[in-house]
Amino acid sequence: MSKLLQSHDYTVDHLTPSIVLYEPSFEGWLSAVFYVYGNKLQNDDSLQLIAQDCYVPSLIAQATSVTTDEDNAERVLIKLNKLLGRSGMRNILWGFLSEKHNIGTILFQVVKYAIDYPSRHIMEDLGNLNVLELVQTVKSVGREKHRMEAFVRFEHTTDDIYFARVEPDFNVLPLIGEHFRQRYQDQHWAIYDLSRAMAFIMIKAKVRLNAPLPCKPSLI
Repeated sequence: MSKLLQSHDYTVDHLTPSIVLYEPSFEGWLSAVFYVYGNKLQNDDSLQLIAQDCYVPSLIAQATSVTTDEDNAERVLIKLNKLLGRSGMRNILWGFLSEKHNIGTILFQVVKYAIDYPSRHIMEDLGNLNVLELVQTVKSVGREKHRMEAFVRFEHTTDDIYFARVEPDFNVLPLIGEHFRQRYQDQHWAIYDLSRAMAFIMIKAKVRLNAPLPCKPSLI
């Protein structure tokens, strides 16, 4: 039993959903998209894309883990940029940063829609439930971004660094760094996300994101 629980593959014939697990980064998700199309799984109605650290193993589910491949991720990214353009890719990235439990699957379904109908402006089709959920999610992420930009408060430390602690509902730290870089160009500052153990650090106009993008498995 212990060996079974440690395995990445759980199978009960054809009745179980197909689950593709990706490493919890945007490149990891892109690699999973490449894997799905490479293995012709895109038309499986039960397909789910789930971050590895969000997945709870089950004895009645078939799961396959995909390793991040930068070349494959780059190929998918180039394709999506052509299909969706700048604003569409912004929606994909901001949706990913929401860390919603099902966001990997929602994003894949939106991408599949774009690939199946390349001439459509799919982000305007709010009759598609996956597009609608993504657009609503992006609006929520945008509101949280603006809230952080407006209400972050810094403390001046003895090391002449302005330090702020935040606990945003979504992973907006990668989105707010430029705002504070423009605002505090001549200062040393750091913003630390308590929930995700990650930080933006600026040393005289050089901004650094000090952590990978993790996953938050809880419902939002």
